[in-house]
Amino acid sequence: MPAIDYPPGYPIHIVICSWAKRSIFVDPNLAAAVFQLARTSPFTIAACLMPDHFHWLMISRKTPFSVVVQRFKSYSTRISWRHGYRGKLWQRSFFDHVVRRAEGSREVARYILANPVRAGLVESWQAYPHSTLFEERSPF
Repeated sequence: MPAIDYPPGYPIHIVICSWAKRSIFVDPNLAAAVFQLARTSPFTIAACLMPDHFHWLMISRKTPFSVVVQRFKSYSTRISWRHGYRGKLWQRSFFDHVVRRAEGSREVARYILANPVRAGLVESWQAYPHSTLFEERSPF
């Protein structure tokens, strides 16, 4: 399906899978370098880079979110090449879901941050090096 861009001001939950669902981001240096893009993005509310996929709760702005995602994928792929990774980094498309006021961006952020806990990688989300939360950016 073609990408739909939501109007500015809405939180959007994005999930991007690694190419062929490979655990590419088990390399801590590569994971840190790629995750830095999300950590420093002014669009980020919450994010978590798992070994084989990336959860990103972002706030839509003037720039269409599909453009933001494509830029992220492009920049992170170039970063991966500098870290010695060869080949495709991400699957072609991504999943997106606009967060409705009824469900709340806080609940989605908690779900995202709990990913490494549910996977048994850490006991608390704060212990996972590739997750972040900027709760003050959430409009809800």
